Amino acid sequence: MDEADKYSLSSISGYITDNLDAKYVLDHLIEAEVLDPDDDEEIRAEKTSRKRTERLLEILPNSRPDALKHFKNALQKDYRHIVQKLNAVQVPAQIKKEAQPGAVGQSIAAASTTAAVRSQKDGGVTTTTKTHAGVTSRTTNITGNNNFVIIGGTNTTINYH
Repeated sequence: MDEADKYSLSSISGYITDNLDAKYVLDHLIEAEVLDPDDDEEIRAEKTSRKRTERLLEILPNSRPDALKHFKNALQKDYRHIVQKLNAVQVPAQIKKEAQPGAVGQSIAAASTTAAVRSQKDGGVTTTTKTHAGVTSRTTNITGNNNFVIIGGTNTTINYH
């Protein structure tokens, strides 16, 4: 999902959370291969409508590039008001510019000259450390079953698979 779509989704996430139970759109999103069966199980395991929708909104931006299009299609029948709100979001020009084809490559090329990236893999744990403009961020991906980990610090992202 590009930055413009992420912006649109996050701009009205509160409205979506208040007005949607994600379980009613999951089948469509799985059929469109936006979500996989593990995502479906994870979302359905949430006990409340609000938690299910919050979890869906966490997963969608990291899914396919056209995830928002498929999400809107899933909403079209019973949640047209949410689609209308999504379509009405005014994306700032700077974000639109970043989302244009070719802009990503330019951003990556520019960032690679000023950022230091280091990746380390140990079994099912991959840790990537990036330093850019004096700020260090770490992303830790953990794969496998029944893992428990406590990680803390500034700018830490944990992806659970």
